Amino acid sequence: MQAGFVESFNNDNIYINNRWCSSIMIDCGIQWKMITLKNSFYVPLKKNGNLMPLFKDYGAMLFIADQYYQAPLYNKTELSFDLFEKTFFLLKAQFLMHYVPDYKLGWQQKITATVKF
Repeated sequence: MQAGFVESFNNDNIYINNRWCSSIMIDCGIQWKMITLKNSFYVPLKKNGNLMPLFKDYGAMLFIADQYYQAPLYNKTELSFDLFEKTFFLLKAQFLMHYVPDYKLGWQQKITATVKF
């Protein structure tokens, strides 16, 4: 289990609009053999705040991150399976469930291949 304070600085050079955004992030998980269950919970410290306040103005062209962090509250639960693992290669299947208050539940499936050099 991990808990931490997250601070982000967002700078809009066009309108000279600088914003500091503070939040709390809590991660916990368990792993057994090739199966992992992980949960991430994020909540901003300011009402109606978020880590990505400029996302609505500029979108994905600026932020190469999980866009759910523009929400006022976010919870992600991940169930993953290591399908194939060697010393230099890992193939993983992931099932993600996202909860955002305005959009309720969202599902995502991912297959990730990792090569270690």
